[in-house]
Amino acid sequence: MKKLLIILIFLNLVSSAYPESQESKLSKLQPKMMVITIHFLAQAKKAFPKYKLFLAETYRTQKRQDYLYGKKRTWTKHSKHTQGLAFDIYFVKKGRILEGNEAPYKELGQIGKDLGLTWGGDWKVRDYGHFEYKEK
Repeated sequence: MKKLLIILIFLNLVSSAYPESQESKLSKLQPKMMVITIHFLAQAKKAFPKYKLFLAETYRTQKRQDYLYGKKRTWTKHSKHTQGLAFDIYFVKKGRILEGNEAPYKELGQIGKDLGLTWGGDWKVRDYGHFEYKEK
């Protein structure tokens, strides 16, 4: 119950700091991933106060995954996004979306890894804005 209260308080804070759709995207994650993502966003906001950080995508349907695969915008048909166990983020600074190879993605990757996430920036085909739940 205490964790739920903390999550609800944080979601209220998130909704004031991010567009409403960000809250909706958080709510589509599996509960364990939602908690980790909330911690991730809080740490990222603290570490990079001059940047705006947004959730690009969390849960996606298999139909959307297949569509993205067909358009070669993803390399797999079997994504943790379809399980609600992954999210993609992007940074905006001075009105410009930062590319994945620019700072602060590498530092953000470490924040994710410290929280037990797998970071797409470590993959052979790099996906700097991607984080997913790592099974233990």
